[in-house]
Amino acid sequence: MIRTTIIVLVVILITSVGVHAFDGGVPTRAFGSALQSISSAWSSIVQRAQVGRLVAGKGCEFGEVEIEIGERRYCVDRFEASSSSSCPHQDPSSVLETELNLSARGCEAQSVEGEMPWRHVSQTQAAVACQNADKELITPEMWYHVARDTPRDVCILEANAIHLTGARPACVSGYGVYDLVGNVWEWVDGVVEDGMYADRALPDAGHVVRADDAGIPTHTTSMRGELGAYERFWLERDGARGIMRGGFFKSGEDAGVYALHAGSPPSFSSAAVGFRCMRQL
Repeated sequence: MIRTTIIVLVVILITSVGVHAFDGGVPTRAFGSALQSISSAWSSIVQRAQVGRLVAGKGCEFGEVEIEIGERRYCVDRFEASSSSSCPHQDPSSVLETELNLSARGCEAQSVEGEMPWRHVSQTQAAVACQNADKELITPEMWYHVARDTPRDVCILEANAIHLTGARPACVSGYGVYDLVGNVWEWVDGVVEDGMYADRALPDAGHVVRADDAGIPTHTTSMRGELGAYERFWLERDGARGIMRGGFFKSGEDAGVYALHAGSPPSFSSAAVGFRCMRQL
C-alpha cells in the first residue's frame, strides 16, 4: 500500500512540474512548490500509518493486539487512548475540551506509544471517542481477559504524575497490552445499577478476595491483606455507577487486575481517569 502511494506521489510530482522543473540544472520555483506539496502529503500518510490506518488486510492495525476467544477475533488497543493529531486539544484539561475534541472533524481516540493519555473524559465521552475511531469502549470482560497476568509490581502505582503511554515497558500483559494496571484508571463499557451487575448483587466495598470469570468481585473483606486480599473494590449502591478498572499512578497496593471502581456516575471525569478501545473483527 505504501509502495503504491510512493509511486503515485512521484507521478504527481512529475506531472505537476513537467519539463520546466529545472532551469540549467537548478530546480525552479514550480519544482520547489510541488515538492513541498508532496512532502506535506507524505507527512500526512506517515502520520496515519502510525495509527494503523494503512495496514492492509482485515486483521488488527498497528497499535492493536489480536485476541481470539472461541471463534471470535478482536483487536484491543495496545496502549491507553490518547488524542489523535486532528483533535484541537491534545491533552484535554476538562470535559468541555474533551467535548470540543469529539465535535472536531477527524478527532478520535488513538493507540500510540509515548503520548499523554486522554483524561478529563466521562464514560459516555470515552465511548464516543472510540466510536469516532470505528471501535468501541473495551468491555469489563475483555479488559480482564487481556490484563490477567500483568506484573503489577513494575507498573506505575506510586508516582507523582501521569506518565506517557508505554513509559514502563515491563508493565505489559502476556498479550502485549501496556499499562492496564496503574497510570490512569480506565473506563470500561459497564454500568452498575443500584449495586447490581450482570443480574447479581455485588459484594460490599473492600479488598477483593474472589472474583468471577470477568474479574468482577464476588467476595471482599474490609481487612487489607486478609486472605491475601490487597486490590481494592469501590462501590456506591445508589443509582448508575460507571466501571473503571486497574487503578492509577497513586493507587499503590490498591491497584491491580482486580481493582475495580464503581463509585462514580458515568458523567464523572478527572485527571486520573482515561480509557481504552477495542473492536471485533
